[in-house]
This record gives sequence, C-alpha cells and structure tokens, in this order.
Amino acid sequence: MSRGQFWLADWGWRPEFLLAGDADGDGLADLLTFQPAGEGSIEIHRTSALGKPTRPRAAREGFGRDGQIAVCGRFSGRAADDVLAVFADGSVRLASVMPRGGTRFAHDDLVATIPGDLRPRPPLRAVAGDFDGDGGVDAAIVADDGRVLANVGLSHSLTFVEE
Repeated sequence: MSRGQFWLADWGWRPEFLLAGDADGDGLADLLTFQPAGEGSIEIHRTSALGKPTRPRAAREGFGRDGQIAVCGRFSGRAADDVLAVFADGSVRLASVMPRGGTRFAHDDLVATIPGDLRPRPPLRAVAGDFDGDGGVDAAIVADDGRVLANVGLSHSLTFVEE
C-alpha cells in the first residue's frame, strides 16, 4: 500500500461501501466505493505515480440493483484487485480487469447465485482472504444472525455454502 495521505473530497458521504485495494495493478492503493442504490455503481479514486490522489472516476455503472455488501480482493487471480458484490436477489457479481493506470473495470460478471434459503439478511459484513491456504483469495459474508456464507476459491467454485 502507498504512504498515508489526506483524501480531500466529499468521498463516502452517501450510503455506500468504502473499499481499498490496488484496482489497476500498479502497486499503489486506490480508494473505491460501491454505491448500491439504483442501478449500482463503482467509483475509483486512483493514486497517481507521484503518490497523490486523483479525481474520482466511474469505474463501473449498472453493476446491479439493491446491493447489500461489497468486498475488494484478487478474486480473479490477476495482479490487480476486483470488486465482489452481493445483491438482494442472491446474485453475486464480480467487476474485474482494469488496465494499469486505467479507471474502468472491463468485466462485470455474474459469478454465483446464492439460493433463497441461504441468502443472508442485512446488515452484512464481508472479508477477503485465503481461508483454505491454496494461495487464492476467497470471500466470506457474515449475516446479521451470525451465519457465515463462504465462497472458498471463487475461481474454482461458484456456489456459496453455509459454514
């Protein structure tokens, strides 16, 4: 991650999920937001090569309706971070593949659908990490009732299971 810095902007004032990661794979931290209202969108505040924050840009529009939670991680196995989001209808979408120095995710894929009986109720929390020790990034979502829905190895399995 890059050095500490002040972010002077009206960032994160709406109901949105704040995320940090290296979305464009340049080795510098970027600030991202997932805005769940309406058609859903992702914005990015990149860090320039000089270490300065850049102006916010739309990284993905029309990402999905009624977003419930988002998490940033290298789910696609590429050298840059992706955004994984869960929606009220149980769909799980992945925004991925941003070119180095770019500001837009090239891909927006439906990667899973959580069955109705497993759908978590908000408020939700999400975390990314290598939970099974295979070197890949996994996602876990914690529901308000304490249930954990984990997708271990997103690139291998597209079904969320209750743990």
